[in-house]
Amino acid sequence: MFRYNEWADGKVLAAAAGVSDEELARGRTMSMGSIAKELAHIVAAQEAWSSRLRGEEPSKPPAPEADVVATLRERYDASHAWLREYAEGLTDGELARVIDVVWQGKTYRYTPWKMLMHLANHGTQHRAEVGIALLALDASPGDLDLDDFYFE
Repeated sequence: MFRYNEWADGKVLAAAAGVSDEELARGRTMSMGSIAKELAHIVAAQEAWSSRLRGEEPSKPPAPEADVVATLRERYDASHAWLREYAEGLTDGELARVIDVVWQGKTYRYTPWKMLMHLANHGTQHRAEVGIALLALDASPGDLDLDDFYFE
């Protein structure tokens, strides 16, 4: 799933690279309010959940205002590299470990496998929103279906 996420993120970032920073930042009817914010949200979530898996508190970097795709691509690349390495070393014991996550003053108990499944699903939702917005700008990322990844 994380190889697929990396592939799909790459397609979306490549398509977004053909759109101006002004257009990426323009307000739209989508979860985060703009393509730039949506792309920043996807990678910020990957970074946050990866931090929690490492036992660290996540930080929240600001969404870039200039060189949006280039700036975000660096963060995506680092996040994907860490997730690849982590996933390749997973054991049953690690997947079953319990991690307490405090969010908005409430403590939630997670296992890494639940965190990872959430992370994969989260990226799919937000990439779909970005894909639709890019399509409206005549900059579609193309098909992002899992089968397309398998066959490519």
